Order: sequence, then structure tokens, then C-alpha cells
Amino acid sequence: MKPHTVIHGEIIKSAHVHIIGGGMSGMLMGYYLKQKGIDFTLYEIKSKIGGLLQTVQTPYGIAEAAANGFVWNQEMQQICDTLKVKIIAADAAAKKRFFYTKGSLKTQPVSKLALLNALRKMVFNPHKKFETVLDFAQYYLDDEATYHLLEPALGGIYAAPIKDLSFALVMSFINQNKNIGRQLIQKAMSMSAESKGTQGFDGGWATFNKAMVSYLKAHIKFNASVPSIALNENYIFTTPAHITKNYFTQVATTCHALSMIKYQKTLSVTLFYNKSQLSSMPIGFGCLVPRSEKMASLGVLFNHCIFPANYTKNYASFTFIINPDFYHIYKNYNDSELTTKLNDELKLIIKLPLTPSLCKRFEHDNGIPLYAPHLENQLSQLRKDFFYMNGFAIFGNYTGAISIRNMAESARLFVASNF
Repeated sequence: MKPHTVIHGEIIKSAHVHIIGGGMSGMLMGYYLKQKGIDFTLYEIKSKIGGLLQTVQTPYGIAEAAANGFVWNQEMQQICDTLKVKIIAADAAAKKRFFYTKGSLKTQPVSKLALLNALRKMVFNPHKKFETVLDFAQYYLDDEATYHLLEPALGGIYAAPIKDLSFALVMSFINQNKNIGRQLIQKAMSMSAESKGTQGFDGGWATFNKAMVSYLKAHIKFNASVPSIALNENYIFTTPAHITKNYFTQVATTCHALSMIKYQKTLSVTLFYNKSQLSSMPIGFGCLVPRSEKMASLGVLFNHCIFPANYTKNYASFTFIINPDFYHIYKNYNDSELTTKLNDELKLIIKLPLTPSLCKRFEHDNGIPLYAPHLENQLSQLRKDFFYMNGFAIFGNYTGAISIRNMAESARLFVASNF
């Protein structure tokens, strides 16, 4: 059986399960426990579940507070089939991914020759172990491929520069004692064969969250505090690390390890435009922006191209992911100032005069966990500690699976192997 990313002690068989937190990881855990007929209660401190995955309705279409979709896998398909939630695929016309480099949009920011040279090195160069993704890049890639392809691509997922990203965590499928090039080729081939690409929902994440509430309603307690810990029962904490640590203050090493897990502050902004201004814009999924461009955003999603059904006929929507390096600057901008800044960047990117109709901003002080090398040390300590904590588990996007598809797979595997 494939490994999962839940950190836990021995589960107490036939005992009640308490899930703390109703974000995506809590919902997934609740779903699989219900599927297996396990008695559980999910406690959510707020009046709604979904965590960061929330949807705001506007006169022009939806604005998502975090991810606008997920990469398809069997687990998410099966969940949505059970919930009777229809998955919608990204529009076929939106397949192109652009990179904005040196003043223009490109679908291939580096030459095919540079990529072939890098692959040749990965296949034939001696094996090495890498601490960071940058270490890996400097061994196999030239600067163009490193900073105009690899770093922007990973920035779209982890929002961090590759010098701060752990190679072992980001490339967890790689065995560094074996040939890296061959493993990357095999991974690319398997992903291409099984993936249906980015998927979403008619109405955004609000549709999924509503269906999950209906499915789990007999088990959810809203506006609820954590229950007193009872012996011989199970507790799965799916809250972020900085919150989870408060439940383990009596275990010094656990509390310290959780407190040392760092999160990046995130700011995203969605701007809406009348489509009459965009008749000649390029059609695609969006564009990634290398850090060397010194722009406010790391990337822009062309929402209306990806999921056109979620936007009114005459309006377009773009979501800007603000570079966390500049969060301290742009968090102080009011909506008007931020709109002007990002509108100017979009005009540079798509080369059109533009006037936006609406701005929606979303800020999270603890948005995305930083998958840095020190996170490996904290997770290692937590695995040691929880080995002795019967009935306790922690699970979230900081325990090793940052993507929705991987969290769904981990939740399924954990429940299947422990209950």
C-alpha cells in the first residue's frame, strides 16, 4: 500500500473518532470515515466548513478565496460521485500555460535544446543528494531553465522561491539513491496517462462545501470548541500547525515542532472586466511570472477561460497571486490602489488598455505552509512523538501533501489501513 501523510499513533479500534477542524483535510477525513461506517464527530469553530476554500458571489461571477480547482484523481471523482456533485473540466481552449518573460507571453520560456541537455544530465550524471530544489537545479539546469521555468512553475504551487524549498518534500516521489532522470520520465508518463487535468465545480468550491455539509450533517458540530480529551477515544487534528500546537502544550517536543512550522502570508486579488475590452487577448489557463520580473504577482489565472460557466456572458475574471516577498507592501494598499497596480501589470502582460469593473481581495496570515528543509525535521520529530500517542493523529497540507488530490489519496489510505 502507498504511504499516506497522516502522522499518528496506534488507532483505538471501535472507539469514537473526534475530527478537529472542518477545512478540506477534515472534510476528507469525515467522508472516508462515514464511507467505512466509523462513528465520528467533526468539530468546526466557525459557522461553515471548507477552511480557505470559500467562494464569493458577485454580479459578474464567482471569486475564489483560494484554489479555483483541483487536479483530477480517482479519489476526488469518487467523492463527487457520492455527493452527486458534477465536476466540470477546464475548457479545452484554456490548455495553454503562458510564462511572462522579458516583456512578452511565451508558452515555452526555454529552448528545447536546454531541456534535452538537462534531461541528458539527469540520466547520465552521477547521483547526488539535494537539500533544496535550487541545489537540484544548479546541478542539472542552466539559469534560464531554473529561473524562467522551474521556479515559476513551482511558485504556482508552493509560492516560495526554490532556494527555500526542500527537494525531498517537493519531489517526494524521487528516490535520491536512484537515477533521477528516469524517475522523472516515469512520473511524467504516469501523470499524463491518468490525469484529466484541472477540474472544478459549477458555482465553485461553495458547491462542493454545501454538498459535503449535507453528506456529513449528522456528524458536524458548528461553532464548536474542542471537546475534553477522553481516554480510549480517537482524535484527528486537521487544523493548521499553529492552531494544533495549542492542543499539545503538555508535550514539549510536539508543541515546539508544530510551532516551528512556518506559513506564508498570502494575498490574492480577483479583478473583473467587461469582455468588450478583451477581444484580442490570448486564450489560456493563465500565466506565470518569474521573480526576476519584479512584478507584484507570481501569476495570473484567466478564470473565465478556464471555467466559463462560472462567469456572466459579458465579463472576464483574472486572479492575481501576489508574491509573498511583497506581501508586507501590498497588504497596506487599499482596494483602489491594489486594483491600479495589478491592472497596470495585466496591461503589460496582455498588451491591451483595460479598466476593471470590480475587485475582490483575499488575505490569509497563515496561507500556505513553507515546504522548506526545516519542515522535514519538524515532521520527523512529530512522527517520533505520535508513535507513542495512541488515539491521536494530525493531518493537513503541512504534513506532506499540499495538493487537494494528494490529501484525498492520503485520507483514503489512512482510513483504509487503520480502521
